[in-house]
Amino acid sequence: MIQATRRWLAGTLAIGAMLFVFAGSNSAQDKNPYEKHDASALNSSLRDVINAGAKMFNEQGDHAGCYRLYQGSLLSVRTFLSPELQKKIDLGIARADQLPTYADRAFELRRVLDEIRATTKPAGTGAKTSDPKGDKGQVGGKLVYQGKAVAGGYFVTLIDAGGKKFSSAIQKDGSFSFKTPIPSGEYQVAVEPITGDTSKTAILPARYRAAGTSGLTIRVQAGKQTVDLNLVN
Repeated sequence: MIQATRRWLAGTLAIGAMLFVFAGSNSAQDKNPYEKHDASALNSSLRDVINAGAKMFNEQGDHAGCYRLYQGSLLSVRTFLSPELQKKIDLGIARADQLPTYADRAFELRRVLDEIRATTKPAGTGAKTSDPKGDKGQVGGKLVYQGKAVAGGYFVTLIDAGGKKFSSAIQKDGSFSFKTPIPSGEYQVAVEPITGDTSKTAILPARYRAAGTSGLTIRVQAGKQTVDLNLVN
């Protein structure tokens, strides 16, 4: 319990520092709290919040810490957002408080974070996720659930901001490797069951089947890259 609390506090302090930069840029603009030129800073900071929370949730199994991190981050930026976005935050936090588990609460607040990022996407970025050089990555890794390799029966699918998908089947040892080089950039991840495949030795929670609820994200970089996906119940 103490170790989990320390992880949460460390994550909160780190993200708080990033959000402070955004807050400071607005301190002299109280009459117009949400300005276009701050959209990029907010979008980037909330991306880091999501990634930090996903790591806590998936790699450390700290569902409560992830939830508190998302909650604290939303409350930190609320004052500097438009009334419409403030209302989204208030409703999202209220809904999360009614859910039975910290995992469900974390997913609800992740949804709110995604909505805010979608409305603050800097103009001109479009749906493109690859870098301007067009670099691509060779991505492979392993799918693990509850500490054990998932022995086939699923696809790992990467989805970019424009909805383009790249999929790779899971092998019997839990490994996967994308045959097609993937443009560098940020991707959401879904783990989808293969229709009609009865070889699955583990039935993964349904939330992992959709990028919007999986809580999984990766950043593809140029060159070879190994990504291990550690799923929890």
